[in-house]
Amino acid sequence: LTTFFTDLAGYILDISSRIKLLNSAANPHYDAAITLQRRSANIAQRLLQQVADYFRDLTPLSNDDQLWQYTLGSTDELNLIDPQEFEDFLAIDRTASLGEDLHKLALEALTLRLAILIDADPNCVRLPIHVRQLCWAFQRALKEEAIPQSVLSHIFDYFAKRFIRQLTDYYGPLNIMLSEHGVLPDIEKEIQNKGSLLGRNRLVRRPEAKKRAAKSPETQPGVQPDVSAPPISALNELNQSHRQIGGQPGGGLGNVNPATLYRSVIDAL
Repeated sequence: LTTFFTDLAGYILDISSRIKLLNSAANPHYDAAITLQRRSANIAQRLLQQVADYFRDLTPLSNDDQLWQYTLGSTDELNLIDPQEFEDFLAIDRTASLGEDLHKLALEALTLRLAILIDADPNCVRLPIHVRQLCWAFQRALKEEAIPQSVLSHIFDYFAKRFIRQLTDYYGPLNIMLSEHGVLPDIEKEIQNKGSLLGRNRLVRRPEAKKRAAKSPETQPGVQPDVSAPPISALNELNQSHRQIGGQPGGGLGNVNPATLYRSVIDAL
Protein backbone atom coordinates (compact mmCIF):
# COMPACT_ATOMS: atom_id res chain seq x y z
CA LEU A 1 0.00 0.00 0.00
CA THR A 2 2.86 2.38 0.70
CA THR A 3 4.12 1.94 -2.87
CA PHE A 4 0.62 2.34 -4.24
CA PHE A 5 0.01 5.65 -2.45
CA THR A 6 3.45 6.94 -3.41
CA ASP A 7 2.74 6.20 -7.07
CA LEU A 8 -0.75 7.67 -6.73
CA ALA A 9 0.67 10.94 -5.37
CA GLY A 10 3.07 11.10 -8.31
CA TYR A 11 0.23 10.49 -10.76
CA ILE A 12 -1.90 13.30 -9.29
CA LEU A 13 1.13 15.60 -9.19
CA ASP A 14 1.73 14.94 -12.88
CA ILE A 15 -1.88 15.87 -13.64
CA SER A 16 -1.50 19.09 -11.66
CA SER A 17 1.42 20.14 -13.85
CA ARG A 18 -0.72 19.81 -16.99
CA ILE A 19 -3.77 21.66 -15.79
CA LYS A 20 -4.13 25.22 -17.04
CA LEU A 21 -5.24 27.56 -14.28
CA LEU A 22 -6.56 31.09 -14.53
CA ASN A 23 -4.16 33.60 -13.02
CA SER A 24 -3.19 32.52 -9.49
CA ALA A 25 -6.08 30.12 -8.95
CA ALA A 26 -5.47 27.32 -6.50
CA ASN A 27 -4.45 23.97 -7.93
CA PRO A 28 -6.49 21.28 -6.11
CA HIS A 29 -4.56 18.45 -7.79
CA TYR A 30 -1.26 19.80 -6.50
CA ASP A 31 -2.68 20.21 -3.00
CA ALA A 32 -4.10 16.69 -3.10
CA ALA A 33 -0.75 15.25 -4.27
CA ILE A 34 1.01 16.87 -1.31
CA THR A 35 -1.67 15.53 1.03
CA LEU A 36 -1.24 12.02 -0.36
CA GLN A 37 2.53 12.23 0.07
CA ARG A 38 2.33 13.44 3.67
CA ARG A 39 -0.66 11.40 4.81
CA SER A 40 -0.22 8.14 2.91
CA ALA A 41 0.56 6.11 6.04
CA ASN A 42 -2.55 7.40 7.80
CA ILE A 43 -4.76 6.77 4.76
CA ALA A 44 -3.39 3.24 4.37
CA GLN A 45 -3.98 2.54 8.05
CA ARG A 46 -7.60 3.66 7.82
CA LEU A 47 -8.12 1.44 4.76
CA LEU A 48 -6.70 -1.60 6.55
CA GLN A 49 -8.73 -0.85 9.66
CA GLN A 50 -11.91 -0.79 7.62
CA VAL A 51 -11.04 -4.17 6.07
CA ALA A 52 -10.30 -5.49 9.56
CA ASP A 53 -13.72 -4.30 10.69
CA TYR A 54 -15.32 -6.25 7.86
CA PHE A 55 -13.71 -9.43 9.19
CA ARG A 56 -15.36 -8.85 12.57
CA ASP A 57 -18.82 -9.20 11.04
CA LEU A 58 -18.98 -11.65 8.15
CA THR A 59 -22.79 -11.85 8.06
CA PRO A 60 -23.98 -8.26 8.57
CA LEU A 61 -27.54 -7.03 8.51
CA SER A 62 -28.68 -5.64 5.17
CA ASN A 63 -28.66 -2.07 6.49
CA ASP A 64 -24.99 -2.49 7.36
CA ASP A 65 -23.98 -2.77 3.71
CA GLN A 66 -22.10 0.44 3.09
CA LEU A 67 -22.32 0.78 -0.67
CA TRP A 68 -25.96 1.42 -1.48
CA GLN A 69 -27.74 1.82 -4.78
CA TYR A 70 -30.71 3.99 -5.54
CA THR A 71 -34.07 2.55 -6.48
CA LEU A 72 -36.96 4.69 -7.64
CA GLY A 73 -40.66 4.06 -7.51
CA SER A 74 -43.12 6.77 -8.40
CA THR A 75 -42.16 10.43 -8.57
CA ASP A 76 -43.50 10.73 -5.03
CA GLU A 77 -40.87 8.25 -3.85
CA LEU A 78 -37.74 10.03 -5.05
CA ASN A 79 -34.86 9.62 -2.64
CA LEU A 80 -33.76 12.86 -1.09
CA ILE A 81 -30.00 12.73 -0.79
CA ASP A 82 -27.00 14.87 -0.13
CA PRO A 83 -25.55 15.93 -3.53
CA GLN A 84 -21.93 15.42 -2.46
CA GLU A 85 -22.72 11.98 -1.06
CA PHE A 86 -24.39 11.07 -4.34
CA GLU A 87 -21.39 12.26 -6.39
CA ASP A 88 -19.02 10.28 -4.19
CA PHE A 89 -21.19 7.21 -4.62
CA LEU A 90 -21.23 7.50 -8.41
CA ALA A 91 -17.45 7.90 -8.55
CA ILE A 92 -16.65 4.74 -6.62
CA ASP A 93 -19.66 2.67 -7.70
CA ARG A 94 -18.48 2.64 -11.31
CA THR A 95 -15.11 1.31 -10.22
CA ALA A 96 -16.76 -1.32 -8.02
CA SER A 97 -19.12 -2.44 -10.78
CA LEU A 98 -16.29 -2.81 -13.30
CA GLY A 99 -14.29 -4.76 -10.73
CA GLU A 100 -17.22 -7.10 -10.11
CA ASP A 101 -17.43 -7.79 -13.84
CA LEU A 102 -13.70 -8.48 -14.04
CA HIS A 103 -13.56 -10.83 -11.04
CA LYS A 104 -17.07 -12.29 -10.96
CA LEU A 105 -16.18 -15.98 -10.86
CA ALA A 106 -13.34 -15.58 -8.36
CA LEU A 107 -15.49 -13.45 -6.04
CA GLU A 108 -18.39 -15.91 -6.02
CA ALA A 109 -16.03 -18.85 -5.41
CA LEU A 110 -14.39 -17.04 -2.48
CA THR A 111 -17.78 -16.12 -1.03
CA LEU A 112 -19.02 -19.71 -1.19
CA ARG A 113 -15.80 -21.03 0.31
CA LEU A 114 -15.89 -18.50 3.13
CA ALA A 115 -19.47 -19.58 3.87
CA ILE A 116 -18.26 -23.16 4.26
CA LEU A 117 -15.45 -22.10 6.60
CA ILE A 118 -17.76 -20.16 8.92
CA ASP A 119 -20.78 -22.48 8.46
CA ALA A 120 -23.09 -19.73 7.23
CA ASP A 121 -25.65 -19.18 4.49
CA PRO A 122 -23.58 -17.90 1.52
CA ASN A 123 -26.39 -15.49 0.64
CA CYS A 124 -25.85 -13.80 4.00
CA VAL A 125 -22.04 -13.72 3.86
CA ARG A 126 -20.16 -10.51 3.14
CA LEU A 127 -16.70 -11.24 1.72
CA PRO A 128 -14.41 -8.73 3.49
CA ILE A 129 -12.07 -8.54 0.50
CA HIS A 130 -14.80 -8.26 -2.10
CA VAL A 131 -14.26 -5.55 -4.71
CA ARG A 132 -17.11 -3.48 -3.28
CA GLN A 133 -15.74 -3.67 0.24
CA LEU A 134 -12.25 -2.68 -0.91
CA CYS A 135 -13.69 0.22 -2.90
CA TRP A 136 -15.69 1.43 0.08
CA ALA A 137 -12.69 1.09 2.40
CA PHE A 138 -10.57 3.11 -0.04
CA GLN A 139 -13.20 5.82 -0.38
CA ARG A 140 -13.70 6.01 3.37
CA ALA A 141 -9.96 6.17 3.99
CA LEU A 142 -9.75 9.24 1.74
CA LYS A 143 -12.80 10.96 3.17
CA GLU A 144 -11.08 12.54 6.16
CA GLU A 145 -8.61 14.29 3.86
CA ALA A 146 -11.42 16.35 2.26
CA ILE A 147 -10.03 15.90 -1.25
CA PRO A 148 -12.11 17.83 -3.86
CA GLN A 149 -14.46 15.84 -6.09
CA SER A 150 -12.58 16.97 -9.21
CA VAL A 151 -9.48 15.23 -7.88
CA LEU A 152 -11.27 12.15 -6.51
CA SER A 153 -12.41 11.23 -10.01
CA HIS A 154 -8.77 10.92 -11.11
CA ILE A 155 -7.85 9.08 -7.92
CA PHE A 156 -10.58 6.51 -8.50
CA ASP A 157 -9.48 6.12 -12.12
CA TYR A 158 -5.99 5.28 -10.90
CA PHE A 159 -7.35 2.96 -8.19
CA ALA A 160 -9.34 1.04 -10.80
CA LYS A 161 -6.35 0.71 -13.12
CA ARG A 162 -3.58 -0.03 -10.67
CA PHE A 163 -5.38 -1.79 -7.83
CA ILE A 164 -8.80 -3.26 -8.69
CA ARG A 165 -7.78 -4.53 -12.12
CA GLN A 166 -4.75 -6.32 -10.65
CA LEU A 167 -6.78 -8.33 -8.09
CA THR A 168 -6.73 -11.36 -10.40
CA ASP A 169 -3.28 -12.09 -9.00
CA TYR A 170 -4.69 -11.85 -5.47
CA TYR A 171 -8.02 -13.67 -5.67
CA GLY A 172 -6.56 -16.49 -7.78
CA PRO A 173 -4.01 -17.76 -5.24
CA LEU A 174 -6.57 -17.49 -2.40
CA ASN A 175 -9.03 -19.69 -4.30
CA ILE A 176 -6.29 -22.15 -5.21
CA MET A 177 -5.13 -22.40 -1.60
CA LEU A 178 -8.65 -23.05 -0.31
CA SER A 179 -9.32 -25.57 -3.08
CA GLU A 180 -6.13 -27.46 -2.27
CA HIS A 181 -7.27 -27.65 1.35
CA GLY A 182 -10.49 -29.33 0.26
CA VAL A 183 -12.82 -26.34 0.51
CA LEU A 184 -15.22 -26.76 -2.44
CA PRO A 185 -12.43 -27.84 -4.82
CA ASP A 186 -14.68 -27.95 -7.89
CA ILE A 187 -16.84 -24.90 -7.21
CA GLU A 188 -15.57 -22.89 -10.21
CA LYS A 189 -16.62 -25.64 -12.62
CA GLU A 190 -19.99 -25.92 -10.94
CA ILE A 191 -20.59 -22.17 -11.27
CA GLN A 192 -19.58 -22.29 -14.93
CA ASN A 193 -21.89 -25.24 -15.63
CA LYS A 194 -24.91 -24.12 -13.62
CA GLY A 195 -24.56 -20.37 -13.43
CA SER A 196 -24.42 -18.33 -10.25
CA LEU A 197 -25.12 -20.30 -7.07
CA LEU A 198 -25.88 -17.18 -5.06
CA GLY A 199 -29.56 -16.33 -4.98
CA ARG A 200 -29.30 -12.95 -3.34
CA ASN A 201 -29.66 -9.58 -4.98
CA ARG A 202 -27.22 -6.82 -4.12
CA LEU A 203 -28.06 -5.38 -0.74
CA VAL A 204 -29.47 -1.87 -0.71
CA ARG A 205 -28.73 0.91 1.67
CA ARG A 206 -30.27 4.31 1.07
CA PRO A 207 -28.72 7.49 2.38
CA GLU A 208 -30.49 9.68 4.86
CA ALA A 209 -32.86 12.26 3.46
CA LYS A 210 -31.35 15.65 2.73
CA LYS A 211 -32.60 18.91 1.26
CA ARG A 212 -31.99 18.21 -2.43
CA ALA A 213 -33.06 15.37 -4.68
CA ALA A 214 -30.99 13.60 -7.27
CA LYS A 215 -31.92 11.32 -10.13
CA SER A 216 -31.27 7.64 -9.89
CA PRO A 217 -28.29 6.22 -11.76
CA GLU A 218 -29.23 3.73 -14.40
CA THR A 219 -29.49 0.18 -13.21
CA GLN A 220 -26.30 -1.75 -13.77
CA PRO A 221 -26.71 -4.38 -16.51
CA GLY A 222 -26.74 -8.00 -15.49
CA VAL A 223 -23.53 -10.01 -15.60
CA GLN A 224 -23.26 -13.31 -17.44
CA PRO A 225 -22.38 -16.16 -15.07
CA ASP A 226 -20.42 -18.50 -17.34
CA VAL A 227 -16.99 -16.96 -17.14
CA SER A 228 -13.68 -18.25 -15.85
CA ALA A 229 -11.63 -15.10 -16.42
CA PRO A 230 -12.26 -11.35 -16.52
CA PRO A 231 -14.56 -10.70 -19.50
CA ILE A 232 -13.13 -8.84 -22.47
CA SER A 233 -15.97 -6.29 -22.39
CA ALA A 234 -15.05 -5.23 -18.87
CA LEU A 235 -11.37 -5.04 -19.74
CA ASN A 236 -12.17 -2.90 -22.78
CA GLU A 237 -14.37 -0.61 -20.71
CA LEU A 238 -11.55 -0.06 -18.25
CA ASN A 239 -9.17 0.65 -21.10
CA GLN A 240 -11.58 3.15 -22.60
CA SER A 241 -12.49 4.79 -19.30
CA HIS A 242 -9.06 5.14 -17.77
CA ARG A 243 -5.74 6.45 -19.09
CA GLN A 244 -3.01 3.94 -19.75
CA ILE A 245 -0.56 4.59 -16.95
CA GLY A 246 1.68 1.54 -17.16
CA GLY A 247 3.54 -0.38 -14.53
CA GLN A 248 2.34 -3.00 -12.09
CA PRO A 249 1.51 -2.51 -8.43
CA GLY A 250 3.66 -4.11 -5.75
CA GLY A 251 2.07 -7.07 -4.13
CA GLY A 252 0.19 -18.85 1.80
CA LEU A 253 -1.95 -19.42 4.08
CA GLY A 254 -1.40 -22.46 6.27
CA ASN A 255 -4.35 -23.41 8.45
CA VAL A 256 -7.67 -22.68 6.83
CA ASN A 257 -9.57 -20.74 9.47
CA PRO A 258 -11.00 -17.20 9.60
CA ALA A 259 -8.23 -15.85 11.83
CA THR A 260 -5.45 -17.05 9.54
CA LEU A 261 -7.36 -15.93 6.47
CA TYR A 262 -7.79 -12.47 7.98
CA ARG A 263 -4.11 -12.12 8.88
CA SER A 264 -2.98 -13.21 5.42
CA VAL A 265 -5.35 -10.79 3.72
CA ILE A 266 -4.12 -7.87 5.81
CA ASP A 267 -0.49 -8.81 5.10
CA ALA A 268 -1.21 -9.08 1.39
CA LEU A 269 -2.85 -5.67 1.32
